[in-house]
Amino acid sequence: MREWARTIAAIDGQIEDTLRDGLFQLRDVRHFVVTDDYDDGSELIEATREWAGTRFDEGFAERVGHERSPVRLRQRIRLRVLQARG
Repeated sequence: MREWARTIAAIDGQIEDTLRDGLFQLRDVRHFVVTDDYDDGSELIEATREWAGTRFDEGFAERVGHERSPVRLRQRIRLRVLQARG
């Protein structure tokens, strides 16, 4: 998650620069939850390992990978709605 957090921080910095430069204005900020369902733990590990910045401790991946029942992953997402100025 550290790598992903750095990516988000970099994007946030670029958005702030864009707002400060007056190119866009912030119209709204929304938060929602995105839920991904997987048939089992091995499917979750296989799918999420491909996500940018996602790394698993091997012990965690092994434990989750052995789960044979459905697995649900919930992520809180922030959406910022921008509007072009001028």
